[in-house]
Amino acid sequence: MLLSTLVTIAISYLISESFLFEKVREWSKKNRYLAELLHCPICLSFWIALIITLSIWQSLAIMGVLVLIKKLL
Repeated sequence: MLLSTLVTIAISYLISESFLFEKVREWSKKNRYLAELLHCPICLSFWIALIITLSIWQSLAIMGVLVLIKKLL
């Protein structure tokens, strides 16, 4: 589960905040819901974790870890 958490955090940060996906985030502004998803690392982490773990409960736990990390920083 630790590895899944670290991978999820890395991917959600990469998509939501890195320079590499800046054009994708700009393109996503055409759709309000997609834009909100791609700009929110916490929202994005749930869906990424769901793909990685195939478990809603584990996805919620991983998202919770990311929320705790964001609150502490």
